[in-house]
Amino acid sequence: LAQSDNNLIKPASNFINLNQEIKELLEFFEALASEKNIRLIQEGEVPWIYADRDLLRRAISNLISNAIRYTPSGKEFRIVSSVKHDDIIQLDFINPGQPIPTKHLTKVFDRFYRVDSSRSDNTEGTGLGLAITKSIIEAHRGSISITSNHQHTTISLCLPTT
Repeated sequence: LAQSDNNLIKPASNFINLNQEIKELLEFFEALASEKNIRLIQEGEVPWIYADRDLLRRAISNLISNAIRYTPSGKEFRIVSSVKHDDIIQLDFINPGQPIPTKHLTKVFDRFYRVDSSRSDNTEGTGLGLAITKSIIEAHRGSISITSNHQHTTISLCLPTT
């Protein structure tokens, strides 16, 4: 985060198969999700992108971990991949659960910010995961956003393919 503040994150870039990276990460988290009786689903495909594999894996892992933490038992968490424009891909991380109140949506990517405890009985985490994720996505010239309602919470990443 300190590197991000000073524009010092310089992603190493190679062409990566983001579909495969997501598949592998979902397989990694399968045991944790299974313990909570949560189904992990990957939908859609995107072209290969030019990015830092390790940094993107860290960002995606943060989002999967959060989704598993807040998805109720017996439900499913989905990652939906799509092409937004010719050179922009979008990843939507969609999980059901208690909605995040509107007043918190603009702050969830801030360091150490935590939505009030009424959203979850689980108090794990430091409030840095989404801030780190945001800095990684922005270092890749991408954007991140969040929406939440009574059906689900969606975090959307937009990334350039090159």
